[in-house]
Amino acid sequence: MQKGNKRTKPRGSGKRRAVIVCKNYGKLIRDGIPDELTAKGLSVRTKTVRGRRHVDSLVLKLTEEADELKGAIRAGKPKRGDIVGEMGDLSQVLRDLAHVLGIPWREVKLARRAKFKRRGGFAGGTFLLSVGTPKK
Repeated sequence: MQKGNKRTKPRGSGKRRAVIVCKNYGKLIRDGIPDELTAKGLSVRTKTVRGRRHVDSLVLKLTEEADELKGAIRAGKPKRGDIVGEMGDLSQVLRDLAHVLGIPWREVKLARRAKFKRRGGFAGGTFLLSVGTPKK
């Protein structure tokens, strides 16, 4: 029987005593999470993604973590710890994406510094409203 993302299955030899409730995710998770879940007695199914699928999954994870950061910031009473944690998650995904793409993190840091020297950062709050072209 299916309800939304949850699926129930009878356990055992056709008897309907115990029911396992499964929630399907289909997303990239931190490498240590399956061990944490099995240590709690939960049943976990995973697979390893590689190549293009890994890159695509990391890009989706960036969006997910950015949305979680946005939620932490916009919370009724934003908690510094939640915000810092989400920033850490975003940083980890960026580092792992660079690694999977074969780009050393040092190279990313150098590119950030060079762009900052040329164009600055975002801390000043400059918000572009429009750009006009001169009449000839």
